[in-house]
Amino acid sequence: MLFEKNKKQKAIIVKFLKNEILPNRLYFLSYYKNYNSIKEQTKGNSFDTEKLERLAKYETFLDRKLQKILSMLIRLKELRNNDKKLTQKTLF
Repeated sequence: MLFEKNKKQKAIIVKFLKNEILPNRLYFLSYYKNYNSIKEQTKGNSFDTEKLERLAKYETFLDRKLQKILSMLIRLKELRNNDKKLTQKTLF
């Protein structure tokens, strides 16, 4: 009977540890692992502004290039559709 009581207590403790303590511990461990990064970011030292500026310019360049390519593809598609319509009309 004493052993059964100990087993029940052990099961209750293990359940409590798994459900309550362990998830909170893992959260705080991840917080402390990233503590220095978080601290630098709050100070504003986490990103080099010159690198971000160059990256923003490159992003703008690529965005414009993509826009040109897409507009060219749309024009080509319209030309192809118009050409198909003309060939169908001439066949019949």
